[in-house]
Order: sequence, then C-alpha cells, then structure tokens
Amino acid sequence: KTTLEKQMGAPYKRIVIMHITIIASGFLVLVFNEPIWGLILLIVFKSIPDIMAHSKEHGFRIKTA
Repeated sequence: KTTLEKQMGAPYKRIVIMHITIIASGFLVLVFNEPIWGLILLIVFKSIPDIMAHSKEHGFRIKTA
C-alpha cells in the first residue's frame, strides 16, 4: 500500500545519491589526475545503496555472526 506522494518521491533519494557520487568522482579525477579513483568511487557509492534497496524491497537480510 502506498500513496501517490510516496511513489512520486521514491526515486529522488537514489537520484540525489547518484548526482553526489558523480560530482565527487569528478573531483577525485581532477585532484589525483587518475580516472580509476573516480570509477572506484562511482562503483562503490552507487552499488551499496542499490544492493541495500534491493535487499529491503525483497526482504533479504544479511546474517551476521
């Protein structure tokens, strides 16, 4: 069950994370003059929220010892 407002606002959290990651990646490329750092940051900061959102959506839980 959801409302129209929740559905309309749902993608914005991911969009903001994506834009911040792109800006930070570009900054790292400029500072270190090595594109690999931007790529690493982009992969890490984009993949972690995606995995967490997917796990939450499908009810997966990571077991800790």
